[in-house]
Amino acid sequence: MDFDGYGLPTRTLPVTSLVRFESSDPSVASVDGSQVSGVAVGTTVITVKSRGNATIVLPAAVTVTDQPSRVTSL
Repeated sequence: MDFDGYGLPTRTLPVTSLVRFESSDPSVASVDGSQVSGVAVGTTVITVKSRGNATIVLPAAVTVTDQPSRVTSL
């Protein structure tokens, strides 16, 4: 168990099934479920949204190049 700055315990929970991912430019990177795939060289924003009507949006800029890379966490 981890503790945050206030001494309260924190927990990590899987939330992938509770959110959806969207690409602002599918011609650069496509999204299938929680998998993002590069399509062409360029830059796009991958947005994480709740499956409900929540207004919290967590954008992540993604640059697609001709060199492979691996994302290990967000």
